[in-house]
Parts: sequence; structure tokens; C-alpha cells
Amino acid sequence: MKRNIVNVVALAVLLAAPGIRAQGGDKEQAPAAARRITLTEALKAARERQPDLAVARAQTAGAQARVNGALAPLLPQVTGNASYSRQTANTPGRAGTPAIPATSSWNTQNSFSFGARASQLLWDFGTAWNNYRGADVQVSSYRETESAQLRVVLLGVRVAFFTVMADKAVVDVAADNLAAQERHLAQVEGFVKAGARPEFDLAQIRSDVANARLQLVNARSAYESGKADLNKAMGLEQTTDYDVAEEELAPIDVEEAPEEQLVDLAVKARPELRALARQSESQERQISAAKGEYWPNVGVSTGVNDTGTDIQALTWNWDVTATLTWPLFQGGATRAQVEGLEAARMVTNAQLEGQRQQIRQEVVRARLQLEGAKAAVDAAAPALASAQEALRLAEARYQAGAGSIIEMQDAQVAVVSAKGQTIEAAFNVSLARAQLLKALGRE
Repeated sequence: MKRNIVNVVALAVLLAAPGIRAQGGDKEQAPAAARRITLTEALKAARERQPDLAVARAQTAGAQARVNGALAPLLPQVTGNASYSRQTANTPGRAGTPAIPATSSWNTQNSFSFGARASQLLWDFGTAWNNYRGADVQVSSYRETESAQLRVVLLGVRVAFFTVMADKAVVDVAADNLAAQERHLAQVEGFVKAGARPEFDLAQIRSDVANARLQLVNARSAYESGKADLNKAMGLEQTTDYDVAEEELAPIDVEEAPEEQLVDLAVKARPELRALARQSESQERQISAAKGEYWPNVGVSTGVNDTGTDIQALTWNWDVTATLTWPLFQGGATRAQVEGLEAARMVTNAQLEGQRQQIRQEVVRARLQLEGAKAAVDAAAPALASAQEALRLAEARYQAGAGSIIEMQDAQVAVVSAKGQTIEAAFNVSLARAQLLKALGRE
């Protein structure tokens, strides 16, 4: 998917053959596609079908489930129980007045027990509450990560889409070249037959025609491969029997703004920064929760039960209990947990600073690429016009017998190179804008 658009420049070498300009006749074109996909349709498909986005959404849902789990200790806990056993009723002897003799028998009797108990945590120095709040903040971090993943996916679709457009342009250039080569073959055959040109020229042009056919096949193969990459970027399993609409990204409203202004906009908008900030906040809550383990927790519970040997004549009892539990020494486990969480938060804060620097780099790079692409567009048109004029003169000299086939071939290489630069510059403008959109945190 990320094949560089500069492969259109490499075509200048591959298409180094006479007659790049078509002067009539039908040029060979790629077969007409059954349907056409626009950039808007491609982006919509990615939003709905891209597996990476589905993974991000599932991770957010999992984080939300953990919030519900973290809330549970703060709510009342109710349990019910029922048991039945068959057991002996032997009793040990007991001294006293009167003395009670011990009993020993294998006789058994029923034992029934039914009960329910409710408990409520009253205070634990913020352990349960901070665990809950930390999990809740973590959900926000996952949502921001999901938003960041969306922007990565959309950038991938745009890159793949415009790469396919470039591949399609390469196919057109290759088809133009083949048509021109075949016309020149007919011309050279006439010159050689009349004795006006040597056999070398005929051998050269036949080789060029064969190479042009091979290059057209390769260009079409790259075009189909590019559409396969686009399918993957969209998250679709489909054939490549479609074409892409010829589009370009519209100018971004702030693309001419100063560098620092763009960086400020990006820092405020990028979800990656918000995700790391929320993660750091969540870790701070987790540290507070872990420190709460140093102190006791207080709870209260109440229960009722029915017990007896006859299910129709059970005896009930009720109780209420207050508890204070203090983990006085756990072998340093709590301290180790706190230190581990503090180290993790330090890592997150360092990542946050690194992300800010990464965002600045992305903004500056995209801005410079866009400026360079715009300048290249302005320069490519006159360069192509000059190369085409040089080729026209070289072809005229060859037909007049004053020039060589090597001279004409060199002029054709210059034209192909200029066409490649024109294509590259045009598409690089859209690609640079796509990069700038992502760098600014926009969809």
C-alpha cells in the first residue's frame, strides 16, 4: 500500500524508447473497469469495515467492562446459601456437676441450613474509589486511541487511493509510448527499405517496441496490485475489477499558516496526546488506590439463617457485624506495587513528551512536503513543454536524415522523465495534504 509515488519517475528509465508523443491513431488503453470508486466511498468503507478500527472499538468496550467491574466493590454485596448434610451428633464428655458423659454412636441425622448475607464497604482510604475512577479515565484514553487509529486508517486509504491514481497515469504513459513506438516502427521500416537508414535503426526500434509492450504489461500489473492494496486499506475483500475516480485533495484552510501556528493546532487536536494524558491520570488514580492498601478498611454486614435437623422445624437467627481489616505486613507487596505503578506513570509521561516532539516533526515534514510539491507543480509544466519541443525537433531532424536515432531517443527519455515529474508533483500535492491532515489531527 505504501509504494512510493516516485515509481512514476522510475518509468522514465523503463520507457527509454523513441516516439513517446502520439501523433494520431488509437493508443492501447487498459480495459474499461466495471465500476468506479471515489475517495469519499473509499473512506466510508474504511470507517465501516477496517479491522484495525474494529479492534480499537473492541478494546474500548473491554475498558468499559472493566469500569463496571471496578464499581462493584463500592456497591452492596448480597449472597445467599443453602446446605444439607447427613452427620452424626456425638458430643464430647464434660466435667462438672452433674458430669455430662460423652456420647459415641454411628447414628446420623439430617442437618439443614439456609441463609442470606449482605455486606457494604464503608471506608478503605480511597482504594476502591480510585480503582473505579482510574478505570473510568482509562476508557477515555481508549476512546482517544480509537480516534487516533481512525486517522491512521484514513491516511492509509488516501495514500493507497492516490497511489492507484498514479499507477493509472503510468499505464496511460506506457500505452502512449507503445502506440508511438509502433508508428515509429512503421516509419523506420520504410526508411530502411528505401536505404535511407541503416539496419541498426530498425533493430533498435524493434527492441524498443518489445520493451514498450513489456512495460505496459508491468504497468497494468502494478495498477492491479495497487488496487489490491487499496482493498486492504479499506478493509474490503473484493476483486480489483473497478477503477478509481480522478480526484485531488482540496486545499486545507490553514496550509499556508506559519509553522508554529500549525504545531499549536496539532498539539490541541491530536488524540494521541489526549490518550496519553488520560492514561497518566488513570495511573495516578491507580497509585492512590495502591497506597490505600497501607491502611485499614471498614465494613459492615448483616445476615439471617435458618438451621435445624428437621426442615419443617428450623430455627432462625440474625446478626449484624462490623469489621476492621488492616494488612499490617504483606512482605512489601504493597510498596512494590506502588513503585511499579509510579514507574509506569513516568514511562507514560516520557511518552507524552516524545509524542509532542513526534507531532512537531510530522507537521513540519508535511508542511515542507506540501510546499515542495506545489513548487514542483509550477516547475514541471514548463519543463515538460521544453522537453516536448526538443523531442519535436529531434524527430524532425531524424526524418530529415540529419539526426540519429540515439539523439531522438535521448530527447524521448527527457520527455518521459518530464511527464513522470509532472505526475509525481500533482499527486504529491494530494499526498502531502493527506499527511498534513493526519498531522493536524483532522479526519
